[in-house]
Amino acid sequence: IQALWENHLLLVVKSKPTDKFSEKDKELAKEATLKFPDSKTIQTVEKLINYEKDIIVLANEYDLLARSDFKNAKYEKAIELFEKMSISPDCKEFLTLSAYEEIISLNK
Repeated sequence: IQALWENHLLLVVKSKPTDKFSEKDKELAKEATLKFPDSKTIQTVEKLINYEKDIIVLANEYDLLARSDFKNAKYEKAIELFEKMSISPDCKEFLTLSAYEEIISLNK
């Protein structure tokens, strides 16, 4: 059922100019977000319909959020740890005690 809602809303967005969404389109988009709150597709389409955002503007906003999330999640430290372990001469198992300790310290 979720796929039907997603496909319908995607067709609505694709078939109409940004400023031509009807009130019914807007109501359906809001209803879909309530029915399927975990659907990224429905969340995105609802913003396009109800806030009449251009898809490029919305994509740029998501790009900024994604960059911020990536930066704040300390992935660089995880990459550093993996690289350190993968080139280690004593070839430890992947998630050894030292790796778990490092992961725990990242969460503090």
